[in-house]
Amino acid sequence: MNNILNDKLPTLAKEIKNSVTEKLDNNVDLFANKITVDERLSICNTCKCYVNGICKLCGCFMVLKVKINTSKCPAKKW
Repeated sequence: MNNILNDKLPTLAKEIKNSVTEKLDNNVDLFANKITVDERLSICNTCKCYVNGICKLCGCFMVLKVKINTSKCPAKKW
């Protein structure tokens, strides 16, 4: 079950690649500003899926993921 779920979710590396590609193609800022990063981490800190710095829904290290401007919360909280 875990492998099936993980195969369907983008890895952090894929998200970074997609973000860089989008940045180059659409002139979008690659990194979120400090206010956005802080707000996202604050939301993560209250989420039951956030354990030891990792989101249990997507498996990403959230201190990195929240900094990518185009990243999305898999629980749609941000």
